[in-house]
Amino acid sequence: MINVVAFSTPATRDILGSNPFCNNRNYHLASVQGYKGIPEINESIGRYVPEGTHVVLFDFVPDAIFGTVFINGKKVTRNTWAMNFDGSESEYINRDIALDLDSYLGEVRHFIGYLTDHGITVVLNSFRYPNRMTIDNTGRYPLDKSFPSSEERKRLNNILAELEGIVQEEFPQVGIIHFNNKSSRNEKNHPVKRYSFYLNEDYYVDSYVQLENILKDRFPKEIPTYRRLKLVDVAAGNIASDGTVLLVESVPEVLRAAWNDESINEGLTHLAVNDFILDGQFGNVYRFIRRSAFYRSDLQQYSARSGNIVHYSDILDPVRLKSDKVQNILFFFLGMPGPKTVNSANAALRFAPHLFADFTRSLVKDTVVVRIADVDGVRGGYYIDSRNYLCFEDDVSEFIESKIAEYGVDRNRVVMNGTSKGAAGALYYGAKHDLSSVDIDPVLDGKWVIEHQRNNHFTRGFRVSDDLVARINGFLGSGPRLATHYVVGNHYVPETWDVSRQLVGINLVDIDDRTVKSHPSISPNSVPEWLMLINSLLFDPRSGLS
Repeated sequence: MINVVAFSTPATRDILGSNPFCNNRNYHLASVQGYKGIPEINESIGRYVPEGTHVVLFDFVPDAIFGTVFINGKKVTRNTWAMNFDGSESEYINRDIALDLDSYLGEVRHFIGYLTDHGITVVLNSFRYPNRMTIDNTGRYPLDKSFPSSEERKRLNNILAELEGIVQEEFPQVGIIHFNNKSSRNEKNHPVKRYSFYLNEDYYVDSYVQLENILKDRFPKEIPTYRRLKLVDVAAGNIASDGTVLLVESVPEVLRAAWNDESINEGLTHLAVNDFILDGQFGNVYRFIRRSAFYRSDLQQYSARSGNIVHYSDILDPVRLKSDKVQNILFFFLGMPGPKTVNSANAALRFAPHLFADFTRSLVKDTVVVRIADVDGVRGGYYIDSRNYLCFEDDVSEFIESKIAEYGVDRNRVVMNGTSKGAAGALYYGAKHDLSSVDIDPVLDGKWVIEHQRNNHFTRGFRVSDDLVARINGFLGSGPRLATHYVVGNHYVPETWDVSRQLVGINLVDIDDRTVKSHPSISPNSVPEWLMLINSLLFDPRSGLS
């Protein structure tokens, strides 16, 4: 375990804190709260940096803003609310730290010297205020350019650059995470909150990669090797060894470009076949990690007997409880993300889109919703075995049965559900396990997607089987079946309707809506039917209600 202590701003602490792309679970992070400058840290550095600390991660932002120094034993600061540890007020000065730089550098030398003398790796995060301070990361439009003002940003960045230059010259043993000002932006929809020190995904991926490269020499077993290559070179030979993270250079918006560029599509598929998944980008550099390394703190993990992980979430709304025991399970197989995130480099947005957050509010009481993520390939593998993951189906089956046993629910109170590729998964496992399902316009014919949608699901040459109809019919026709299956579609969308008509032993429900003429439109236009069918299957006739 790598013990890290982080000082200064959230932009620094969150490199290993709220950073969704920190998938290495070998870090233990301790953060010093508040914007404490180095002179203040030096007053109790032994308390702030306990024994057993391996790495100290810091930035100069509090010092650049507040300018705290000690002159003749007295704390002098530009921070109007700064207090000494004994509770007495500091002396306030309205001038830059640069005017007291000699005194301040003495504190920096003491700080770095103390850490290096104790065998601690010191890493400076070279944070800068970006040119566009606040953006909405769902729309890419600037929201606010006034805080701080452009003049104040320039002044602070000049101080930060000067301090960084001194560290580079005087302390070559200090690792530096360099700030990529071209792609780093302040972000409105940061996981924590909107503020000037919370930045966008590019920043967190880039800074995290730089940190791991700095620490690699000291922790060769805990940190993977990062290898850079270009997407055009991916198809040539063995692209990586175990544990390697690939930083692949390609065109802007590579997933969008793949819809129209066959070579890009093939390159991404080749990476998927070699068990790499895209999770993060900075500029035109895309990070590919091993599928086994995927991690998000908001997703639970089921360890299958195969050694693989099934990622999922349990959602049980306390408002919808009327007893002390779960009575029903709805397994929700996640479909494709919406148009705003379908091309995102963030794997969680592609594999586990947060659809129908208030689902339980519309279901029979005492129902737990178990969302299963499709973590495989580029945009998921439809929960079906792929060339890199030959036991995906066994792992999902094992997970389903384990949850039913965990909650102790009768099998007739379990329903599988999903839409589009999620519906394909719901119907497949519903048929396989003889569990009822409600499947909203399932995409069962992978060949149609490959031929008519330019392989935009990246399944060609990736999945073991493209046509699921024969396999599902094989399950449905194998002996007595107790489950009920509703497949919802629209005959005005023949691409999927005609395929669903080939299924045997299911109830095919036609929403019969002439205004709906595309597959993506069926799901939002069939919500009433969708919920009615689920609740009819979850409803307990023994309750006496009708």
